[in-house]
Amino acid sequence: MAGARFVRVGAQFVQLLILARLLEPGDFGLMAMVTVVTSFGEAISDVGVGSAIIHFHEATRRQLSTLYWVNVLAGVFVFGVVQLVAPYAAGMFKEPEVIGLLRTASYMFLVMAVGQQFQFMLERDLKFRTLAVIEATATLVGAGVAIILGRPFTVGNTIMINDISGIVEEVKLSTTILATEDGEKITIPNKHIIGEILTNSFEYKVVEGVVGIDYSSDPERAIAIVQRSLEGVEGVTQEPAPQIGIQGFGDCSIDIGMRYWVQTHRYYQTQYTANLAVFRGLIAGGIEIPYPRRELHFRNAPPAA
Repeated sequence: MAGARFVRVGAQFVQLLILARLLEPGDFGLMAMVTVVTSFGEAISDVGVGSAIIHFHEATRRQLSTLYWVNVLAGVFVFGVVQLVAPYAAGMFKEPEVIGLLRTASYMFLVMAVGQQFQFMLERDLKFRTLAVIEATATLVGAGVAIILGRPFTVGNTIMINDISGIVEEVKLSTTILATEDGEKITIPNKHIIGEILTNSFEYKVVEGVVGIDYSSDPERAIAIVQRSLEGVEGVTQEPAPQIGIQGFGDCSIDIGMRYWVQTHRYYQTQYTANLAVFRGLIAGGIEIPYPRRELHFRNAPPAA
């Protein structure tokens, strides 16, 4: 029983972390207010049925049926009480939004009442491994529900998680499926998404590149050529506009940096086309693209004595 309680508390802690990552601070505060009330409801919804089932191993089918319906009626009663006290709780917290949230959360008591007795029976029979599997599955599904409701991304968005990038193709309760430009499908368990740093560039992805020009060239003219070259490439968005400027000064070149946005499903093809367009534009404009070189100076050795 202690093991099952440990797993249950661990699952609730994970769910709390999930909500803390997805919700804004104000929304998380509202959730905490709702939790205060629902915790009292959970404490009284059992009405001793759990203890009765665990301590009486030889309960008959009729007795179990009676306890089941007592538990269901208790859940309905708690549901009704929470519905009624919601306005008073909102007044106590001075947050009107608590009313709707609390009334929505109260439906959990109806769901809990239906399955709670079976949980107690598993605890009575010391089937803690089964309980652990159920709790782990519930946590995984809870992560999926949190992702779906919290909507940190939607189908069609481009996301990156732990150096894995792709277009969101499908969001399920347990997994999220990404598609890459190469036609690959990447399946990520939602438990690996929640709590991680997630980058969402929506339908587009930024391309970053550098091209070096000779120190004798005019950098302003080179920047203008790069700008015009990118404008002529299909797939390079103009909103947001490409960002082009001097990125640094190398040993042999002035480095012109460029950042522009392309559709994710044509990322590499557009990047290659843009690189060719920039190269051709600079050559046609008389801008020299230098290559690494090294100057060697030879001195005549002094005559031998």
